Amino acid sequence: MDSINALDLIGEKIKPDEIFKSEELLKMNYGVDYPKEKFSMLWDMIREDNWTNERLKQTVKYFLKNKKFATWTIADWYDYGVKLFSYSKYLEELAKKGATFNNEIEWFKIDGVPFWKYKDDIELPEQLKNLNTKEVPKISETCIDTSDNSGYSYIKEFNEIYFNETITEKEKDILIQRLNNKYKV
Repeated sequence: MDSINALDLIGEKIKPDEIFKSEELLKMNYGVDYPKEKFSMLWDMIREDNWTNERLKQTVKYFLKNKKFATWTIADWYDYGVKLFSYSKYLEELAKKGATFNNEIEWFKIDGVPFWKYKDDIELPEQLKNLNTKEVPKISETCIDTSDNSGYSYIKEFNEIYFNETITEKEKDILIQRLNNKYKV
C-alpha cells in the first residue's frame, strides 16, 4: 500500500446521529431531496469502509464549501482526503523528480513510521497538525558524491538515522541509479 487517508487515523466510529446530521446539511445546502436509496447506499459503503466521524465531518465540510452543484456520486465522497504516502513511494518519486521534489512535500511520523504528503491548500484538522514532525533533511547535490557509492552511504545513513529502518535492494538500486545519473559532483 503506497498511501493511506490520514482522516482515517483520527476520530471515532461514526454514530447514526452524525449520518443523519450530514444528510440534512447536504439537503439544506443543495435544496434537493435526494432519493433515500442514494444515501442508504452511501452510508452502507462508508460504514463498511470504517470511516471515522472526523473523515465524515471533513468530507461533508469539503462538499459544502467546494461542490457547487447537487449532482454528486458516491465516488466523489472517496475523492476527498489527506493522502499520506509511504517512504518507499518517496524514494520512487525522488528517483523520478530529483532533489527538488523535497520542496513539494511535508513529512509526518505516525507511531514512528514516516509518511509524507504533497504540500497543498487542504487545511489539516488539529489532530493531524500534531503529527507533523520536524522537517526531514533534504538530499541535495552539494552533499552527495557518488564516485565511490558514498552517495549510497549517505542515503543509508540518512535513512537509518531519521527513519530507523534499512532500505531494500530495490530502493538501493533506484537511489544509486538516480545518484549516478543526476548528482555527480
